[in-house]
Amino acid sequence: LSHKYLALKLYQDLIRFHLQDEDPKTLVDFDLKRLHHIYFNSSLPSKDELFEAAMLVIRERYDAHESSAHAAFNLAILYHNQGAKYDNNPTEDSRWYYKRAYDICREAYERFPESHGGKSCEALMRNIAHPSLDISLEEDNIPNTNVSALLSVRNLNKVQIVIYKIPYKNIKAGYFDEISDWAQHLGGSRIIEWKQNLLQTEPIYSKIFTFEDEGDYRTKSYEIPLTKLPAGHYLALAASVDSTHISSRAVFGFNIFDCNNLIL
Repeated sequence: LSHKYLALKLYQDLIRFHLQDEDPKTLVDFDLKRLHHIYFNSSLPSKDELFEAAMLVIRERYDAHESSAHAAFNLAILYHNQGAKYDNNPTEDSRWYYKRAYDICREAYERFPESHGGKSCEALMRNIAHPSLDISLEEDNIPNTNVSALLSVRNLNKVQIVIYKIPYKNIKAGYFDEISDWAQHLGGSRIIEWKQNLLQTEPIYSKIFTFEDEGDYRTKSYEIPLTKLPAGHYLALAASVDSTHISSRAVFGFNIFDCNNLIL
């Protein structure tokens, strides 16, 4: 007999043994493990729908018990995984899977914050709501023409873009070497001090952009016209804005670019 079949039989025996328990916690735990085992070893095209239905039944059946939070977490994970496939299947329904997962977790956490399922829901909520920011520009741009940036934001509705003219750190260093050097500054142990020192320097361009919070917890990308710049070497820094200024706890993204005549 296969190991998968024997594992399933073992789960069934454990569930049968705990059917009469006064506290259903262990019973639900083994039932959830049994359903996980079936789900991950199934090749049925409808296995997502079947797993969803099973989680909904358990969550409702044990609604008054903290075990319902564990079932809610499993349901939220299913929706979160389905939401991750949105880029390959951008439908209006799949767009909102992250929000569905977040809302399910929030309800479970508010009811059972100290349970294992509640704490798992809290962690998933933090993951879904985590802000991110990235800015990219063409490596070479024509001087004195409008420079544009591609800004990707997640769970942020206000971003400031500042541009600094910087010296070439090493004329022999390549673009990716310099990017790596700046990344170490941005992510090193002195990150807060470095950000504060940089932000005290007068930029040659600064503007705050506001975006609508659509509440779907998804990354949005915007092509943003910035400004005309003379020939030179530049650092573009994007940062989340708290009220009207950039704080040391802001989310940052950066890119290095040139304005030169190499592309003419």
